[in-house]
Formats: sequence, structure tokens, C-alpha cells
Amino acid sequence: MLEEFIRNEGDQVVKIEVDPNAYGYMQKFPWLLSLFIKFDSQEHSLEECEQFLDTKESLITFLQLDNTSKYVGSREIDGWSELYFYTQNSKDFTKKVAAFLQDFEYPFETNIVKDAKWEFFKKTLYPTEEEWDAIESKKIIKMLYEEGDDIMVPRKVEHYVYFDT
Repeated sequence: MLEEFIRNEGDQVVKIEVDPNAYGYMQKFPWLLSLFIKFDSQEHSLEECEQFLDTKESLITFLQLDNTSKYVGSREIDGWSELYFYTQNSKDFTKKVAAFLQDFEYPFETNIVKDAKWEFFKKTLYPTEEEWDAIESKKIIKMLYEEGDDIMVPRKVEHYVYFDT
């Protein structure tokens, strides 16, 4: 299941989507494939954004069809949608992307680097402890809202502190 959160990087706000279970594929996929698609959701209509999201989902499915690649997450920053995959083999990645996107007018760039230790994933996509807390808090708020709870009502909350020793 993919998790979403917001991260501040300097003066920029980055929306991140990550598969927290991707570590299970670490041994199998040593190559990091990066795909940068120019699409600024702030400059497009709701319909165009929905079309882009459909295209993105279809592209992710297409690139994982042969089970040699694993989508691990994405970032939205500065008008670009960045998609990240790890793969067994970096061969033909750019050709596959170009073939898929040929019917669309999205400018794109690709990059391929060896990252067998998944350093990029750990440092750039994976949530910090504080970000995990925010993710879990959003889940609780969403659940309360769906159950009809008035989340604006003040209530007592117990806090716990755990120490290593």
C-alpha cells in the first residue's frame, strides 16, 4: 500500500508517495530508474489532472508488467512529477517510457544509476519518524471522520514516552 506525505525541502514543499514495503525487493533490484514528467497540477484543470493521474497509473503498471521492475514511489516538486523504480536490468527503460508516452504531450526525462544499497530510497523517499507519525495521525483522523466523529471537539489524550533504558 502506498503512503503519501508532505516534506519541506528548504523553501519548497514536496508531495511524496512511497511504498514502505519496497525494502523487500532490495536484493533483487539494484538499478534506480528515475522518470521525470513535466506536469504542474497547479496549472491544469481538474479533468487534465485526473487524466494525468490515469496516465501515471497506467505507466507504472506497464513498466512493472514483466516483473523486472518495482515502482517504489514518486515526488511532486517544482512542476515535475518524478517517478522512481528499482529494476534488475536498466536496459531499454527509456525506450519503453518513450513508447508508452508517445501519444501524450508530456515532456519527460529519464535517468538510470546503480543503487544496490537503495540509498536514494532511504534518504529521499522513505519517511522520517516524524513523517510516519503524521501519516498515522492522518489515518486516524480519516477513520474518525468516516465514522461521523466531530474531529473539532476537544478531548483528553494520553501520551506515552518510551525509553531505551
